[in-house]
Order: sequence, then structure tokens, then C-alpha cells
Amino acid sequence: MYHNCLNTKHKEELLYRVINVHLNRLNEEDRDSLIVEWKALNSSKKRLKTVEDKLEILASLAKGNPAPDFKYVNLEGDSMTMSDFKGKVVYIDVWATWCAPCIAEHPYMEELHKQYENEDVAFIAISVDSSPEPWKKMVDKKALGGIHLYAEGAWDATIMQKYAISGIPRFILIDQEGNIVDANAARPSGDIAEDIDELLSLKP
Repeated sequence: MYHNCLNTKHKEELLYRVINVHLNRLNEEDRDSLIVEWKALNSSKKRLKTVEDKLEILASLAKGNPAPDFKYVNLEGDSMTMSDFKGKVVYIDVWATWCAPCIAEHPYMEELHKQYENEDVAFIAISVDSSPEPWKKMVDKKALGGIHLYAEGAWDATIMQKYAISGIPRFILIDQEGNIVDANAARPSGDIAEDIDELLSLKP
């Protein structure tokens, strides 16, 4: 009996961790199945509230919903928000200087900048470094293109909360009206150009 209780406890813990970290990466069918299985094992109201809150956030990030706003400073110290980019396709890169996979995407992002330099596309890189100094140093040293913003708070930054981000890099695609196209968009090294082209072709 003790052995069975231990297995149940471990299974609940494992499922809870998977839900917390990977929920936004699962398709709806797999997500629902996983949550049903976890709920049958869970007895914590606190954990249930955490998962329900995360599901509510994910629902708000569905395609066509207004993109959650942000207000962050750029390299010059000026504040910028989503409304500053109304009328443009917006491609957001949430990254940090210590994140190797984030850095690996930089050359591909630079290629995108060149590809769409004459189009209404805003490439916004939002750093979630624990302090702004490494961010400023890397952007300057590598002469990175695009719009660079700093999100104070690192993992507790508002963009991490509002977009249910549990791992970086994270890419977000937003249309010209400020609505979400994909809150977990393809990477620059992937096929994101196809999605951007499609949005540009819909321009009135």
C-alpha cells in the first residue's frame, strides 16, 4: 500500500511539472488528456488554482485575441508599448544573453531584418536578463538589428506572466491590428517567413 501511494505521489508530481513547463507546447487534445489524468491524482487546491490560472492565460492567447500589452524601455531609455507598432506585423523574440539557443537564433534574425527591411514588419527583441548591462553590451558588441527592449524582473517580468512563458527563446507573432497570430511562433531558423508573408499579403 505504501508503495502504491509513493508511486501515485511521484506520478502526480511528474505530471504537475510537465503541465507547468510544457502546457503551452501541447496540442489541445494532449493537454486536456494530461490535465484529466493529473486532476485524478492531485489533492492540492493551490496546485489546482495554479493550473487553472495557467489555462486561463493560454485561452487568452488564442489566435485572434488582442495581444497582451507591454511597456518596456529601449536602449535609449524610452518606453515603448504594443500600440507603438499598430499597423505593422510584429515578431517578438523573448531572449537573454545567457541563453545559448537564443544566441543561436541571432544570425537568422539578422537575415529576416534584411529580408523585410522595406516592409511594415517590426522585429522586437525583449531581454529578460536579470540586469540590463549584459543586454546592452551584447546588443552593442554584435550590432544586433531590430528594436531592443529590456523587461525588468527576469522570469517574473510581465511578458513572461502574460504570455505563460516557461522557457526561452520564445517567439510571438502579432498581426497589424495588434491581435495574436501565434503566441508560440516558429523560430527565425524555421519557417516564420511564410507566416509573415501571409500577413503582409492581407494588407488592405
